[in-house]
Amino acid sequence: MAEGQKNMESLDAFIAKLSLGAASKFLIVLPSLFLIFHLLIIAGVLPHSIVWGGRLTDQTMLPFELLALVLNLLLMLVGGVAGGFVTSSVARSVVARIQWFLFYFVVVNTVLALFSTTLFEVLLTPVTAIYAVCLYRIARFGGVDVV
Repeated sequence: MAEGQKNMESLDAFIAKLSLGAASKFLIVLPSLFLIFHLLIIAGVLPHSIVWGGRLTDQTMLPFELLALVLNLLLMLVGGVAGGFVTSSVARSVVARIQWFLFYFVVVNTVLALFSTTLFEVLLTPVTAIYAVCLYRIARFGGVDVV
């Protein structure tokens, strides 16, 4: 067996040990906090220069912040469905179709955050890595199947 495949199997085994309940709760609690954070940015309480690599202007801030709100709501939906808190068949169907997309999106976001020009985003990289692990746990090892 190739060394890379062994490492991936070890990583899979490690992530599989994370309980579905813990993964789903992380995907509810952490994005909830970030919803509040992004609402504070939209309200002008916090400066928009600390997010999106510090590249936003007053004119471009709102669409990007709305995108952040939608993404956090989607993460919460995945957590809610995987944890059994949201039982709607429509929600299950949506989550089953977007969970892998969200995983890959969060992985790319995690890598980009490492190279951010704002220290705040670099410091939050572990949070996006936690999102990625939780999404992978749910998508790979069960929680929401395609209906």
